[in-house]
Amino acid sequence: MPIRQLRPLAPQAGMFMLLDVSATGLSGTQFVREFYASQRVSVMDGAAFGAATATCVRVCFATDEATLDAACRRLQTFCAQDVPRLSARGR
Repeated sequence: MPIRQLRPLAPQAGMFMLLDVSATGLSGTQFVREFYASQRVSVMDGAAFGAATATCVRVCFATDEATLDAACRRLQTFCAQDVPRLSARGR
């Protein structure tokens, strides 16, 4: 199921993908911190790759399918439950 606040940027190749999180109202840095605090899933801040990707987070697919499925469910939960609360607080 697509997560409406996230816009995936199709990778050229490899095992990583960028997700544009700007529609959440959070910066990449905030998204990384809050997502880990809430769901214990680690993603990388896109700002590490320059200003052009500061509104993104980088996800890695170098694990088994069951782990990826669980991480995707946690991402859906975070975007449905935590992002609205965080956005309302003006973070």
